Amino acid sequence: MLVGLAGSFRYDGEIDGLLARIGAISTKKGVRYWSTTEKNWQMLVTDAFALSGPDAALRRADFKPAELAKGQTIHYAQSDNRSAGHCVYRERVLAGDLERVLIESENLTPIKKMMVTLYSPGDLQTLYVIERRAPGQWNFYSLTRTRMASSLLPTGSEASYINRSVAFYRHVAGIPTDQEPPAAR
Repeated sequence: MLVGLAGSFRYDGEIDGLLARIGAISTKKGVRYWSTTEKNWQMLVTDAFALSGPDAALRRADFKPAELAKGQTIHYAQSDNRSAGHCVYRERVLAGDLERVLIESENLTPIKKMMVTLYSPGDLQTLYVIERRAPGQWNFYSLTRTRMASSLLPTGSEASYINRSVAFYRHVAGIPTDQEPPAAR
């Protein structure tokens, strides 16, 4: 499955401010999304923290914008409302300058619910592009890829993937993540 998202938002600062939002991994805790299962706003990210390497025991302070320069790789751990424990993710900055940043992300550890593996390492991949469109105007694009067979989410989970993508877009854009309306009911 592939979920594409495109949006634009107002932000009067420079790209370093947006990189600071992306690098502030701990602020993902509490991000909310519209749950298509419960039919209400739910906490998506229950915990999140930066890592100094690909091991969940290597907790560190959030990343600074300079650590998200072209060619850099960062790691973080995150748990969400549907999985058990923390999953370690890797993000690579593929391109970055004053006008645009391109980041790829993937899970390095399995994402599990109880004893069942929902996603094996590398099964959940996302590409983010944030670019300046005009002074004070920014574009956000993301593509998230996974194999449907790797997920045990209920039928109709496409809407859930969409809402999760929109939650991260809103987080980066500085928009309340539980702002009405949800992208997909």
